[in-house]
Amino acid sequence: MLLTHNKPDQVRRLVHRLNALYGNPPIVCHHDFGKCDLDPAGFPANVHFVRPHVPTEWGRFSLVEATLAGIRQLAALANAPEWFTLLSGVDYPCAPAATVLADLETAAADAFVQHHAVDPDDPFCRLQPARLGRYLHHEFNVYYLNRRLRPSWRPIRLPRWLSRPFLPFARRFRCFAGWQWFTANRKAVRAILDFHDTRPELARHYRKQWCTDESYFHCILGNDPTVRLVNDNKRYTDWMTGEPHPRTLGLADVPRVLGSGCHFARKFDADRDPDALDALDRALGLV
Repeated sequence: MLLTHNKPDQVRRLVHRLNALYGNPPIVCHHDFGKCDLDPAGFPANVHFVRPHVPTEWGRFSLVEATLAGIRQLAALANAPEWFTLLSGVDYPCAPAATVLADLETAAADAFVQHHAVDPDDPFCRLQPARLGRYLHHEFNVYYLNRRLRPSWRPIRLPRWLSRPFLPFARRFRCFAGWQWFTANRKAVRAILDFHDTRPELARHYRKQWCTDESYFHCILGNDPTVRLVNDNKRYTDWMTGEPHPRTLGLADVPRVLGSGCHFARKFDADRDPDALDALDRALGLV
């Protein structure tokens, strides 16, 4: 399942490489046509587009809704796959299909998702206090007339101890977070869709929060005792710059990418460094 919003030529290239590796698998693409035009007619017949698309905004719940729309459409296909993987348009395969499929079949898992508990007592969260603020506080808006007597508003965030009655989390339903991109099988997909359709309290809370695409699915899967998780999403990324996005990879990174044991790597820019993608193609026998 592809979640895209720009670079249609690079998205098209990604699709052709996935088809070559996996024998034209069913692919659903949620493309934000409001951000960048893309011609679906230029894609192979195994690619299905989500229509109408969800207008997306970085870090907002709209990304969760777009992902849900794509997952739902993929699961409803007559040839729905046993496994699906969530990719962006700037991801690229970095392992042979046989290796990926063997990893999925032998892991005794239902999903590969990098995740951790969002808990004030967890040392990892103390190193990343922003995650506590994103998910464990209740916010509401206070409306007023400003100095120019115009309607205005400002968000008010309650401290954690006052937020608890308003949160969907409890001892038996913990908050989890991690990287947005993951891989899951039919069982995990069904768990996600069933939860979203029957338990709206988590979505209601997260519609007001930030970076919810890095927590919503993690909460569902992390709290389901019937779903077996591997705490690794099999994605190669480089966060060494300390920026809110991973560093764009280039040709010099390809040896590390290929030796990582990951299934996919992100992110690449085919306009800036096409040689990196060409090198991955050669390594995977795609050219």
